[in-house]
Amino acid sequence: MTEGAPDEVLDVILENALMIPERTFEAWREPQTFAGTPRSTVANLLLVCKRWHDIGEPWLYESAIIRTREQMSALAIAVTREYKNGRKLGWYMRRLRIDSGYADTASLFLRHTPKIVSLFLGFDISIDDQTKRLMRALRTINPRRLYMDSMRGLSTDIGYRSSAGLLANAVAGALPCWTRLARIDTSPEFIWLVALIPPLRELKSLSIVSMSNHSAMHPMAYDVIETLIANPSVKTIQIRDGVHWLAWRGPRSDYDKEKIYLGEGNDMVSWADFPHTVLLPPSHRLPEFPDKLWRRIFKHATARPRDVIHEHVNATRRGIVLINRRFYDLGIEFLYTRPLLVSERAVDGFLQRVSASFRLAALVQDLDVSVDGPLSEQRYLRTPLVGLRRATRAIKVFPTQLDHVAGREVLRLLLTFLEQTLSRKDSLTQSTFRPFVHLRRLALYGGSGINADDSRLEILTNLESLALYDSEPGVVAVFSSLQLSSLQDFEFEMSSATLMVVFLMRHGHKLDKLVIDLGTGTHDDDVPVFDLCPSVTTIHLITPTPPSAVPFMNRSKPHLCLRHMVFPAVAVE
Repeated sequence: MTEGAPDEVLDVILENALMIPERTFEAWREPQTFAGTPRSTVANLLLVCKRWHDIGEPWLYESAIIRTREQMSALAIAVTREYKNGRKLGWYMRRLRIDSGYADTASLFLRHTPKIVSLFLGFDISIDDQTKRLMRALRTINPRRLYMDSMRGLSTDIGYRSSAGLLANAVAGALPCWTRLARIDTSPEFIWLVALIPPLRELKSLSIVSMSNHSAMHPMAYDVIETLIANPSVKTIQIRDGVHWLAWRGPRSDYDKEKIYLGEGNDMVSWADFPHTVLLPPSHRLPEFPDKLWRRIFKHATARPRDVIHEHVNATRRGIVLINRRFYDLGIEFLYTRPLLVSERAVDGFLQRVSASFRLAALVQDLDVSVDGPLSEQRYLRTPLVGLRRATRAIKVFPTQLDHVAGREVLRLLLTFLEQTLSRKDSLTQSTFRPFVHLRRLALYGGSGINADDSRLEILTNLESLALYDSEPGVVAVFSSLQLSSLQDFEFEMSSATLMVVFLMRHGHKLDKLVIDLGTGTHDDDVPVFDLCPSVTTIHLITPTPPSAVPFMNRSKPHLCLRHMVFPAVAVE
């Protein structure tokens, strides 16, 4: 019947028969999606004859919907096969939808489909799905539109090592390479993962982002909207059922109303033009306490426990502030002021959130890690921490925090307690510590120093306790040249006593307490440590077993001021 039809007519017929309809490709998944969608047999049209096959094959491979790993593997084999006529099936692919079925072959498939325009990614993936090398493969394509779908919703507690977290990391790593990406759509139940937020600020082609009321009402979405508003290329932030968003106290006064649109289709209207309405508060059975009383409740409910700390305690603290938006606004301060970091997963999740939001970073005051034993690798935090008052060794914030106060004479860091591990590339001078006007305890492990002999300003005038470990002579020289008028305690390794003589000659007469780590190294017992510290009343000796003699004491003069000898690391049975 079609033997006499021109190729152009047959091409149109097969296009309409073989292409996946736009409505089907863009439909968000529902619980009955897999059970209610029968397997398509439309590909059998290509078996009619060779003419039909040659004309229709490009339309068959124009789009694909993948739901199993077997489908992904089969499609990867098809697009990588070499044909005698030089035809490359992967070059026909314009729309790709992966509901699930992420396999190792996904990276192979994506490398052979460079002309994809629309990419649909499902985040409800199983632990059997594989996302290895996916970031590198995603960077080889350059889509114009991205769909992100979650049927049952995601949790912001998801770890970056989980399946969905790894997929989010892969997408986040590829986003800066998608220079043509103009639009992002998210499903009704989708919740933004932390890793996806920072790249949104730098997407120069991104113009439209569409999300549901559910996505926009989640506390994490506030960081998303804030980031999108900061991107000058973004013109439209669509909240599809935005009336409920307004009623839920979703908007903030500093939001750009010109960018936010509410509704869909012909009913979509700019927030700036939205008519004034009476917003009804959400219904709930919680008591109507004033904000001042709720804040006191949250302060006690989210306080760090003094006893044994478990991961479920952290989940409870987060759950309290995620009950509703009002609780989030009132309680998030207490959650981030002293974060409870009891596992490496908790540390990594915290760093992702704080790095993605300057608002959360400004809340952090006490940066401590309660993980048993050292972390598997050094963690870094370079985001400005304007409210930080205490930081320990587990997370490195120094000297990178100085980059945020360089050249700003008025701004001073609020740190009062700082313990950090430095590399030999971290070079210190007297001026390095100029912003630390409130610092009382400083412990440095490693680092290098340059004695610039800068005595123009009073530096570290409030410092009461100093510890130097694994120090180079330059570091000792830097602190030896400072006045340190409030110094009372000094801590060092016994093996570095000779190196510390220069420091003790300058500051030893001020010291009230000496802390000596006996360690395993050798030392020169002739070093006049106690003669240089005539006012010391307390000696702490860090050693697992009581020493047979107090080091440096045999050759010293009588020390009549000494009152206390402490062995903090000795176990008493």
